[in-house]
Amino acid sequence: GLQSAEGFVRAVEGLRPHLHDLPNSLRGNRIEQVLTLLTGTLAGWEWAQHRGEHRLAAAALQAELVSTTLAVLQAPASVASNRHQTNSAPALAG
Repeated sequence: GLQSAEGFVRAVEGLRPHLHDLPNSLRGNRIEQVLTLLTGTLAGWEWAQHRGEHRLAAAALQAELVSTTLAVLQAPASVASNRHQTNSAPALAG
């Protein structure tokens, strides 16, 4: 419900101050990358169960997600992202 969403938003926003090694302008993007990674990984994990494929146990998946999330959040900003930061989305061809 709404309370869960509010807690989630607080948790995500709580990450920002801990990303002090990243320029402030890149912190939101890095958090978005992690959320996309988590969503895709969980969806794939659930889909593997439906297909009857071998998958990690839930506890192992949780541990791996923590490790992967920390690695992504703590990775240094690339030289290119520091040089080419922008506030606008690129125009889509079409």
